[in-house]
Amino acid sequence: KTSPKTTNFAPASRISPRSSRTRLPILSYTSSYVCINKPFGISTHHSASSRSRRLVVSTSLKRQLSRKVYPVHRLDHRTSGCLLFAFSSEAAARLQQSLAKGQKEYVALVRGRWPHSETY
Repeated sequence: KTSPKTTNFAPASRISPRSSRTRLPILSYTSSYVCINKPFGISTHHSASSRSRRLVVSTSLKRQLSRKVYPVHRLDHRTSGCLLFAFSSEAAARLQQSLAKGQKEYVALVRGRWPHSETY
């Protein structure tokens, strides 16, 4: 098997013709998944707490790419960063298993001086 070709943009055939919608920045696009840069203030998927919010990443990305997407993990509403979506439930399950084997690292931007000498 060959690995899927990685590009840093969505193919033209997958771009929504509606330019008035907010476009999510795509970091990597393969035949199995897409990695986006989730902005602060947007929910990853619909939930009871997101009903009042207009933008939801999963819906916006589905419209932007004109294809169904499956979230591999989530980021909180007030968190920005890389977010993976698979193009099939099988690919999502494989990516979730791979992520579970890894180690999470969080990076925070702090204004002012950090009162602790060590990092957490």
